[in-house]
Amino acid sequence: HVVATKGSPTDTNKAICNLSGGYLIGNCAGNVIYNNAGNELNISGGVITQGKANNGGAIYNDGSHSNDGSDSGTKNGGTINMTGGIITGNEAYHDGNDSVNNRFSGGGIYMKSGILNISGDAYITNNTKSSGNSTFNHYSVHGGGGVAADNNSQVNMSGGYVTGNKSNEAGGGLYIGYYSQDGLANLTLTGGVIASNIAQTGEGGGIRIGGSGRGVIRATSKDNPIYITNNTTNTGSKEGTNGSGGDWGGGGIFIQQNGMLNIMNAIISTNTADGFGA
Repeated sequence: HVVATKGSPTDTNKAICNLSGGYLIGNCAGNVIYNNAGNELNISGGVITQGKANNGGAIYNDGSHSNDGSDSGTKNGGTINMTGGIITGNEAYHDGNDSVNNRFSGGGIYMKSGILNISGDAYITNNTKSSGNSTFNHYSVHGGGGVAADNNSQVNMSGGYVTGNKSNEAGGGLYIGYYSQDGLANLTLTGGVIASNIAQTGEGGGIRIGGSGRGVIRATSKDNPIYITNNTTNTGSKEGTNGSGGDWGGGGIFIQQNGMLNIMNAIISTNTADGFGA
């Protein structure tokens, strides 16, 4: 990592990292920032770029681990407050199954657990989840070109931009929750722009709400509207044909079986799906 917070996950010993300018360049050799469980990362400016890792090319936001050494602990996750700055040109790669140790998601940010707050002029743009192919028996188990949220993560977006990200599987912009996980991943979207993201072989060009995902999309002010626009999923037309076709569609938003999403006061327009539900 270029930067890592290594405090312990308690209020009295947590580490705090403030990024207000400059460039953090990962040279495609791992996560640019590793935010350990319980610690705080505040981004108000600067550029985070050229991260390349299995999970979270730019930022891996960790959760606490259980005493037996397994990877299922979800309490005391790190907190990211992004009020400005740019996360761009980062990549999550590799492919695997839907087990807890093989998530391989989040080109920009991977939330193992914890809280992500996006507001102001924050940009998460032009990041990629590059590997994987959603075929008939693969079911879009990975994704999140911009952000992937696992376990009991909470993603709050009241402003900012998630734009131009691409997932070769599902969730071009945001991938909220997997089909099975420890706890529920939650999205609260009250403002901001999710635009021009692409899901190539899976579902949800703009947003994918997984089976363990829960979400509310509701603009709270006419001066701070929500735009989900010009997103694309390029899958669906060959669903079920010898494992070559990918999954269903959802150009703007896709909600998986058992997932839940409430939408009020949002502008969802000009999205495209090769399958169902543009």
